[in-house]
Amino acid sequence: SLHFVTNKFSKLRLIKFGEERKRIENVGLLSLKKKKYDLKNILNDYKLDPDKFTILFTYHPVVKRKNKNYNDIKVIINSLEKLLKENELQIIITNPNFDPYCNLILKGLNNLKKKKYKNVKFYKSLGTENYHKLLYYCGKSNKGLCVGNSSSGIKDADFFNCPAINIGPRQNLRTKSKNVIDVKINQRQVYKKIKLLFSKNIR
Repeated sequence: SLHFVTNKFSKLRLIKFGEERKRIENVGLLSLKKKKYDLKNILNDYKLDPDKFTILFTYHPVVKRKNKNYNDIKVIINSLEKLLKENELQIIITNPNFDPYCNLILKGLNNLKKKKYKNVKFYKSLGTENYHKLLYYCGKSNKGLCVGNSSSGIKDADFFNCPAINIGPRQNLRTKSKNVIDVKINQRQVYKKIKLLFSKNIR
């Protein structure tokens, strides 16, 4: 048997399980490829304002929290709304995956959509390529941030030099790089951490 792992920690874990070193190769995350995207094209495609800070937001349901998922997304949206009212920023929101209780997340997002903030854009799905383009923009422009609980904030954002705020327990025990800040589902904490990362010095 051969094992192809994405990081050194996974390799060490397999060795502790008794696997032979010669059968384990740390190949990295093969879904990521170095590409140079055109920032102007990204700005045009998504109608982004280069003078405004950009948040790329994706939040999936946490199955073990069951019906609490609706309250969770409400808490997070309240934080985002407060930031919208106080700062010049723009938010791109994608739908959650189809895990149980995704309807509760969608309900919260639909309530936000009804308020018709001009600087908030909603997408059912961006697809991997377009999502990577936006992570690239956030990192390259030094004016963007990945927020939510998607694995993309854990495994993809660092590759594009994009800071990420991981909210809640969905990604607990996942190996994370230094670009990720973990935050509890708490309105004050989410608001405070996002606002903190507006600072280039912090980033």
